[in-house]
Amino acid sequence: MPINIVLKDQSIKVNLTEELTIYSVMEFRDALVGHLQPGVDISVDLSQVTEVDTAGLQWLLALKGLNVVQRVEFCHHSKAVIDALELSGLSGTFDDTIVISSEVRL
Repeated sequence: MPINIVLKDQSIKVNLTEELTIYSVMEFRDALVGHLQPGVDISVDLSQVTEVDTAGLQWLLALKGLNVVQRVEFCHHSKAVIDALELSGLSGTFDDTIVISSEVRL
């Protein structure tokens, strides 16, 4: 899973591409953990995620629950992410606005 992490002041912007599954969550965790520090804001762009399984959802829940960071935001949810959240009943759990683009509605 290609992961793009951009650090700026007290914020981390993460762009995930391809899948967020049992086969890739450890790679995501390992890439991110070295950048975590108290008070940092994390923004995770999910627009390029093509597949999500329960391991991926568990990692998103764990990331959202981190006490060391100030705020974790998920944005630009892909259709695969929206479908996984709805199927699991977790749509409202993250307190993030889910914007459905016209491309996703098809």
